[in-house]
Amino acid sequence: MLLHTCIFLVALVPALAQFENLAQRLGTASMIDSFYTHTGAGLAIDGNTNGKYTSHGDHSVAISRSTGVGAWWKVTFPQPVYIDNIVIYHRTDCCMSRYENAKVLVDGNEVGVMLNAEAITTISGVNRNGREVQINGAPQSDGFIQLAEVQVWGLEEDVKCYDSDGNEYRGRESYTDEDGKTCICGVTGIVCRCEGENISCPAGSYRWTDQDTCVAQCIRNPAYCSSSGDPHYRSFDGRYYDFHGKCTYQAASCGDFKVNFKNIDFYNRAPRFTLRAELIFKGITYTIANQYKAEVNGNSVQVPYIKTFTNGDTVRIVNNGQLEIILTQPSKGRN
Repeated sequence: MLLHTCIFLVALVPALAQFENLAQRLGTASMIDSFYTHTGAGLAIDGNTNGKYTSHGDHSVAISRSTGVGAWWKVTFPQPVYIDNIVIYHRTDCCMSRYENAKVLVDGNEVGVMLNAEAITTISGVNRNGREVQINGAPQSDGFIQLAEVQVWGLEEDVKCYDSDGNEYRGRESYTDEDGKTCICGVTGIVCRCEGENISCPAGSYRWTDQDTCVAQCIRNPAYCSSSGDPHYRSFDGRYYDFHGKCTYQAASCGDFKVNFKNIDFYNRAPRFTLRAELIFKGITYTIANQYKAEVNGNSVQVPYIKTFTNGDTVRIVNNGQLEIILTQPSKGRN
């Protein structure tokens, strides 16, 4: 029996509400060469974050033929832009060690490296103007470029915002409000946030400020877990497991949300398969299942589906070659 499997990714990444992904809208992608005609550079800025080399006939990963430090991929903008964060979605169905220690550069200056234990690399605190973001091949002999998506979060220089008194601000201009928060002009308007203490964070972590307490702390770089197939599990620490239980299992929880995976038994023996994944958030159950079924509280919905809450939190169900549920919580600084 051939099944369409669903994969649910759970990831924590910085909230980027005041910025936009400039790579997809303004960028032009290029690469030293392409492994096949259908693995070109533009696949890394097409909006598809699916990390599978192929998914139902749709190729979604840019892959180079060249390897090692001489290999490169880059996105170029027509003029310099302000870059705050860079988020890189890796290939996930094979060969994740190929990009261990691949360097990320802005206008030739290194701003971070990629790690093979993570499906997503987030380069936080770039905080500079630049016209070109480049990723060089990893130093090992099989260091191919293989990128599902590269998001460059930032601002164009011509963004304008107005406060409640009608004062005009340009992109990245800021002021301090009466509560001591720093208010910055961004793509969605003026966003006021606590800055917290200016602390230095070790490798593998980044600085995050709790917007309720205004206390800054170092938290780990993004991690994800997944369930697919018959069934294969990847835990947050990058380890893989096969487990043939036939119940519903909790994959993750964090305060106000919970993620469950449901396995099904077709043959009254192993192997068993992931039938569905569900997100429970604010009393609502969002479900994705094989054969591309999407439901909210048991009722079928059309994809893409978006639910927006009054505090700005959103739940989206999208089809990126596979069904995905994406929870965004700008109120808590996480996706």
